Amino acid sequence: MDANVTVNCVHPGVVRTRLTREREGFLTDLVFFLASKLLKTIPQ
Repeated sequence: MDANVTVNCVHPGVVRTRLTREREGFLTDLVFFLASKLLKTIPQ
């Protein structure tokens, strides 16, 4: 079995959603604030 197959995969990136809306704590808030500047919005 000698198949000539190429497989490509691309990750779309991290998307800003409301999955973490119930987080608590200063450090968690700081990390998510800083990370939110790098995340894509849902329409993007």
